Amino acid sequence: MAILIGPKNAKRHERLLNAVYKFRHQFFVDGLGWEDLRKPDGLEKDQFDDLDDVYHVVEEVDGQIMFYCRMMPTSGPTLLADVYPQLMKGAAPPCSPNIWEWTRGAQVTSTSAESKASSLYQRRFYIAALEAFEFLAVRKVSVQLHPLLTTKLIQIGYDVMPLALPSDFDGTQIVPLLLKINDQTLSKARARFEIHDLVLELDEEVRIAQRRNNWRVYG
Repeated sequence: MAILIGPKNAKRHERLLNAVYKFRHQFFVDGLGWEDLRKPDGLEKDQFDDLDDVYHVVEEVDGQIMFYCRMMPTSGPTLLADVYPQLMKGAAPPCSPNIWEWTRGAQVTSTSAESKASSLYQRRFYIAALEAFEFLAVRKVSVQLHPLLTTKLIQIGYDVMPLALPSDFDGTQIVPLLLKINDQTLSKARARFEIHDLVLELDEEVRIAQRRNNWRVYG
């Protein structure tokens, strides 16, 4: 199963997080050619990974990370606001504890012979992310991606609103989007991907911390 790693269980999953940073380096630097992120130690770790409210969703099978993404509230530092503000073309980026940034989405690359398994883990990736958003009570998500992926997000069940026109970034088109999650989004995604069982595993420390957080906010 996939696992949600947050501030309360990061120490327990220190080995897995180190594997995540290596995986991100392989995917974004070696795979996509993002040379600005290249590190001598082969670990793609940035200033956001040590924030107190950052969460990671990752699935590992037999020592191989199959997919990964990162989530954090936009009330603090974010990639869009602090690293790539030019994508907003002068408009203000999302900044609210109720809007989370969804970044560093990556999936293991595969050969044609492995394409069926790869497709399964891509579908599990989207379900795990939605399960994490549901658990964290997130209803609005900021994301930056290629415009062609907008249609896929709509098909999954997100309400999609562009925040600015697409920009050319390192030779590819990137558009900032605001995704809205409603009560039917997760169920629509499960039906579309034919995945009805839980994908995301939650450690008890994370469950307890979230219950306390919900009590502080809504109690």
